[in-house]
Parts: sequence; C-alpha cells; structure tokens
Amino acid sequence: MQTFRPLPVPLQARNSVLAVYVPFGSDETLSNFPEGKTLALEDHPLIDAWRQVAKAGTPVMALVDRAGADSYLVDIPAERPEAMTLRSLWKLDMRDGRTLSNFLLQVHEAHPKAQLVLGLEGHGAGYLPELDARRLTWQAVCQGNARSWSIGERDARPLQNAGTESPGAPVLWDFVPYLPGGNPLTPINHQPMPTHTLGQALKSAQQQGVPKLAAIYFDNCFNMSAELLHTVAPYAHAAGGFCNYNFFTAGQAYALAFQKLADEGRATPLELAQWMTDANHAILAAKGGHPTVGGALALERMTGIKEGLHVLSGKLLDAMASSPNRADTVASIQKAIYEAQQYDTLFPMELEAPDQLTDLYSLAAQLAGPIMAGYPSVQDAAATLASMLKDIKRYGDKGMPWMADEPHEGQYVWDFTEETLAMNIFLPDPLREGQWDWRSNYYIDTDPQPFPLLDANGDPQKDANGQPILLPPAQTGVIDFLKGNNWIEFLKEYHRETKFKSFFIGKIPQLPVHNAEYRAPVVKGEEPPTCRMPRRPWPLTRVAKEMLATVREQANKLMK
Repeated sequence: MQTFRPLPVPLQARNSVLAVYVPFGSDETLSNFPEGKTLALEDHPLIDAWRQVAKAGTPVMALVDRAGADSYLVDIPAERPEAMTLRSLWKLDMRDGRTLSNFLLQVHEAHPKAQLVLGLEGHGAGYLPELDARRLTWQAVCQGNARSWSIGERDARPLQNAGTESPGAPVLWDFVPYLPGGNPLTPINHQPMPTHTLGQALKSAQQQGVPKLAAIYFDNCFNMSAELLHTVAPYAHAAGGFCNYNFFTAGQAYALAFQKLADEGRATPLELAQWMTDANHAILAAKGGHPTVGGALALERMTGIKEGLHVLSGKLLDAMASSPNRADTVASIQKAIYEAQQYDTLFPMELEAPDQLTDLYSLAAQLAGPIMAGYPSVQDAAATLASMLKDIKRYGDKGMPWMADEPHEGQYVWDFTEETLAMNIFLPDPLREGQWDWRSNYYIDTDPQPFPLLDANGDPQKDANGQPILLPPAQTGVIDFLKGNNWIEFLKEYHRETKFKSFFIGKIPQLPVHNAEYRAPVVKGEEPPTCRMPRRPWPLTRVAKEMLATVREQANKLMK
C-alpha cells in the first residue's frame, strides 16, 4: 500500500480564498437557473451560495460568463457579503487557458497570503483533446482528396474517395482509426476546456507566482477522470468530483462545506475536497431522483496510479502476445471490461457497454478476479492497481435519475453502490464492435505530426517545387498521462482484429439540474435494468449526514 506525505498547512476560513470559474456562456439553462427566471447576475442562486461562504469567513472571487451577457468578475469580501462587487470584463473566451490562468493570478494578487481553493463549474466530459479548430478544415479531415465523410444522425464514417459522384467504399482500418487531420465530428456546443489546456493554464498560473492550489472541486460531470486528475496533479494538492453525471445545485455545496470549515476551525485540503463532495451528495440525497457517485483524493496518488495502469497494460499485452489461443484471451479481457462499471457516453443513459468510459477501479477488480484465471501476472498487476484506488470513493447512490421519468427516455436505475469505484478512464469501443467515440483517434495519437495531402489515388499532392504539401495536425497538445503509457498500446492490440465501422457523433453531455420539485415514482412493470455486479449498500458519510440535516433544517425554515 502506498504512503503519502502530509498535505500542507491546514486550511482555515481566514487563510483561504474560494475562486470559482463559471463558463456558462453556451448554456441558457444554467445561466438563468432556476427555470429561466434569473436575468441579473446578482439574482443568480450561485451568488447567494457564495455570500454564505463569505459570511462564514472565507472570501470569494468568481469569474462568471453567462449566455447573452458580459463576463463578470465577482468579489465578495470575508464576513462582508453585503460589500460584494461585480465588474464587467466584456466577453471572455472561457475555453482559453489564459483566461483561467489570469483569473487565478488576479485572485492571488488580491489575497497573496491565502491558500487557494478552485471550483470549476459548467459542463464536463472527462478526457477532451486539445484541438485547433482553425486546422479542422474539410481539406484536413479528408486528407486532401483521399476520402469523404458520410454523416448520419448518430454516427459517421469516412469513405474512400472514388473520384466519381458515387460514394466510395468505407475506410476499414485493421484495428484503430488513424486520422492525422482529425475528424469533422467535434461537438460545438457546451465545450469545456480541453484536458491539456486546463493543465497548461494551471502551470502558467504557477509560473507567474500563484501557489500550488490547495484543492480543486470539479462541480460538473465525468471529471473524476484518471486522465484529467493526473493532468492537474502537479498543480494542486487534492481534488474532488464525480465519475458520472452530476446535477447542478447552484453552489450550495460550497456554502455547506465552508460553513463546516468555519465550524471545525481547520481542515486539510483533502478533507475540504471530501466535504465539498459530501455536501453535494447531501443536497441531492434530500430529494431522491438524483443518484451520483463522488470521490476525492490526494493528487500525489496519481503518479502511482498511472504507473500501476502502465504495468497492468503491459501484462495484458504479454498475455495476448503469448497466449496459444489469442481469441480466448481477448474474450476474457472483454468480459472483464463488460462486467466493470461503465459511465454514460451513449443514449440511452443505462451505463452499460458500449458506453466508452469505464471505472478504472472496477476494471482492475474484474481483471484481478476469476475472469483472468490462468493469467496470474495480469491478476497480480490488477490487484496492485486496485489497491492504489482504494478509499477514493466517498459515496455511491442507487436510484432512478429524474430524467429517466421522461416518456422518451424509458425507465432505468443507476447503481453506484459497488465498493470498487474510484474514477473513470476513456476506453473506446469496449466490446470491439468497430464503433468508436469521436475522441478516439486523438487519444491514441500521442505524437501528432504534420501529414501530407493526398489525391484520389492516395498519392501525395505536391507544391510548385515538387515537394509534398504538408498540413499541421489538428491536435495541438497531448497530456502526459498518455505519453509512454502501455495503456495506449493495449487499446491498439485489444482491437487488432476488429474492423473499424464508424465514429459516434461528438456530443458534450448535458449537465442536468437539481430538480427540487421531483418526486420519484414507483417503477411500473418489469424490473428496470441495473448494473450486473452485486452491490452492497453505500450509506451517507458522517459529514454528509450532518450536511443533510442542515439542508433539511433550511428547507423547513423556508416552508414556515
């Protein structure tokens, strides 16, 4: 079992500052929450939650961008929430890392002696590639005249350019899709900051004098992600977030967690990250219909987790290479993936393969078990990785999300009560059906290089000097998690005999809101689908119980 150095001087209300980054510019629902009624920023419930944080003794600064409005810098002094100021910064690009790094620098300059806690709001998706949209031209994605694209409602496939008006044959890679110029499926709406961009923004802030962040709270969906957590690990001591969907609670978790900090007097960065995660759970658990799974960890653990995954992936590669019956070995690995917990990437939201986010702890536990009997080196490496992922999960609910009570959705249950859950990892085409998430070709290309334009025959196009015409790759940055990691080679080998069929159309998952009026119905008819693994109950933590009592007390006061 790994041991870790103690985290820095404990946080106190008076020696910390809460900085919140709020990129709502593409989302009218979040911008005008609740129910489209909020028009002025000062009336948004986020502001009320931050005022409560300040009232408890911790100053708050926030950068807020809403749909159809200017970007504002919010500044709320400790213990003087009535002195809040709002300053328009015109309209900012919240996906640009410079916006975040300059915001953090401004917070640090305003509170030079404070430990900084960063809250990230808005949409999340786990791993996201860093792309230069200016390079995603049709010329690039078609690699000159080499191919065209057939794009449907749910998926898309590249076609060999036949040089005629009729469509060519589908491009059938032997195992993994290789598209040096990118694909035309990048989602436009609700795009969060790419993973590499986020890491570089934090790095830039600290190069300019911002101290290492005490904690990061990912108050959005899917960002309890191995790729993302490893990327931010050099720049923060602790982090908390959610493996699957979260529900927007308009900052109430900040108010509860920082009030607890004031009541307790002090906390380590890890404890504060845990409290924010627990607070979110308490708010959602008060109503039902909002099942989530949350966790928190000291980020220095991510170095060992990446290494554990690298070793396990190497053992899986060895098993496939040395097996007298490769097909059976790959089938066993696929069964382990299938039995592991998935998180949503595809409609409907049932959280089963072929969803292309898989829980890393759940996968390691499956590979360490009887499915891989006969492969002791795989089992040992998987057990080692599993041991590194213990005690990250804070809670996991079981229930039907309120969105599933919609006629077009059907009814299903999310079950996150299994103990072996910790964080998601991108695992494209888990069942080897040849259908890949839109991020896949970027994920496996860990060294993007300039590429030649081709004619309809596949030959390089040349310039006036007879030199091949090269275009720069669309992907502009690769996260360290993917570099030199056997995980990428495992994905390639696992799919070696799978013919490519199509990409799923890119989309950024919705951020469902907290539905305070929802009352969960009794599921009618047959038992709704749940995850297959046996799962034990996972109760509220002690902290969450305390916070739930506070939430109910506040609700009772409002009802009187």
